[in-house]
Amino acid sequence: MLEALVSRLTVKMRVAYAGALFVFLFGLALGIIFPAYFTSVVVPVVEKTFDHVGAINSDFELLALIFAKNCLVAVLVLAAMPAAALLARRAERCWVLKCLAGMGWFFGKALPVLALAINGVFIAWISVILYQDGLPVAVLIGGLAPHGVFEITALILACGYAFAGPADISSRARFFVRNVTPLLALAALLEVYVTPVVMQYLLR
Repeated sequence: MLEALVSRLTVKMRVAYAGALFVFLFGLALGIIFPAYFTSVVVPVVEKTFDHVGAINSDFELLALIFAKNCLVAVLVLAAMPAAALLARRAERCWVLKCLAGMGWFFGKALPVLALAINGVFIAWISVILYQDGLPVAVLIGGLAPHGVFEITALILACGYAFAGPADISSRARFFVRNVTPLLALAALLEVYVTPVVMQYLLR
């Protein structure tokens, strides 16, 4: 099944997905090699995240928050270029719209790169910090792999499609619903209900 799916991809899309994977791995490498450099940036984000999570009263609320956050990132990545194209079509006599269209085109290219690199840096940074604090590698893998495999796959799919897929909003909406949403829903379910169980088991 996977071979059939890959065989249907154009060379352009294969290159785009390979590029998305490379950017993510590059972010991972940066986070591993320079964890101290990113501490001042990442720590406030982690603290704010824990504040939000601490205010949540149920697993379902946490599930909804994780799913919504990840969907928002994917939607922004996929929608930036169609939004720029729409503005460009209506910008013939308005310099403000022309500027917005140019910014949209830039963010349409830059957002996928930023999303992939930031996720890579964050995962690597928190893994290095926890390992340095004495958390076993097996526990780190158990805390990331169950949901991370699906979440990162969804991100790479969204960003790769943003790099080289059709720029019309209908195609991107269909791609999001059919390919990205199911993976993000599964990732959120695993993160809330499975990952904690795996970590507790490994920490015994």
